[in-house]
This record gives sequence, structure tokens and C-alpha cells, in this order.
Amino acid sequence: MADIFDEIEEELKQDKLNSLWAKYGKYLIGLAVAIVAMVAGYQGYGSWQKNTIETAANSYHQALISDQPAARLAEIRPELSAGYQMLAGFRQAEKLASEGKMAEAEQVYLALSADSTIDRLYQDVALLLSVMTGAQTQNTTQLKQRLEPLLGSANVLQGLALEQAAALDIRDNDMASARARLEQIGQLTEISGNLRMRAEQLLDILGQ
Repeated sequence: MADIFDEIEEELKQDKLNSLWAKYGKYLIGLAVAIVAMVAGYQGYGSWQKNTIETAANSYHQALISDQPAARLAEIRPELSAGYQMLAGFRQAEKLASEGKMAEAEQVYLALSADSTIDRLYQDVALLLSVMTGAQTQNTTQLKQRLEPLLGSANVLQGLALEQAAALDIRDNDMASARARLEQIGQLTEISGNLRMRAEQLLDILGQ
């Protein structure tokens, strides 16, 4: 009889975890893409008056408001200036993910993460997003290995990478590893209040 109650308690705990991720998970991809868009926009602002930048900007924004933005962005990317090529790649993957085409979005993010012509920060953002989009279908061991470069050293994405790794641990039912990663998030100093709150909530649930 005790085993039955233990199973019920474990199912309730998992329901709470799933509910928390359903509530907050959808914001993570948007947050990361917003960071890319903001920084790329700032860096490109000084050159805005140049004709090539204006042309690229116009093509990019027209693609975004088209009936099939993901397909249109993929089509025009080779014609854009370097900064807009990168930004179009991120938005293409974002649009694919919003259409439920997670495997295609993951491949676009992976391509960006391997593109040595773009800044390391953007490569890392793409790497993290590739794990987020692949989290429901890909092998968790492979996804954790993909995250290793972001987990092992201090960087602006370390907290989000730890959170994602903890989610994969929970999916594997490795609660001890998940708790360790969430506790590590709590020790980081330069993270958002929302990330800290999510880590604390997950620790509370895992401790029940």
C-alpha cells in the first residue's frame, strides 16, 4: 500500500514540474531571440544610413510580415548583409518552432552555432536554443553533451544552460543531478530575478 502512495506522490510532483515548465518554458526562446535582436540592432544602427544596410533591413522586415515568414527568410538570407543574415537565421528558426517544426528549427540553430563568422555570444545563444527546441524529441544524453561548453565556465548564458540541463535531468528522473544544477544557479550572481525564482520553485518541488 505504501508503494502505491509513493507512486501517487511522485506523479503529483512530476505534474507540478511539468506545470512550471509549461508556464515558463515558452518565454525562454523568445528571451534569447530578443537578446540577439536587441544587440544586433544596436550594432547595426550606426550603419543604418548605408544603402546595403537599408536594403537588407527592408528585405528582412518584408519577409517577417509575409504569409510564410520562415520560408521567405530562408530564401532571402544569402542576399542580406552579414548582420541581417544572422538575425534572419534566428528569426527563421523561431518561426519554424512557432509552427511546431521543432526538428527544422533545431537544425537552423545548430547551423548558426557552428557558424564561425558570427560572434561567439550568438553562437552560444544558438547552441542553447538548439537544445531547447530539441528537448522533447532528442536523446537527453546528447543534448546534455551539447550544453557542456555553456555549463563549464562563467558566461552570460550559464544560468539558462544550467536550468535547461536540470530540465533534462528531471526528464531522465535524475533528481539529484537536477537539484545540484538548480543549487548552482542560486550561487550565480549575475542572473535575472525570474531565473532565480524558477530555480527556487523547482528546488521546492523537488524537495517535497
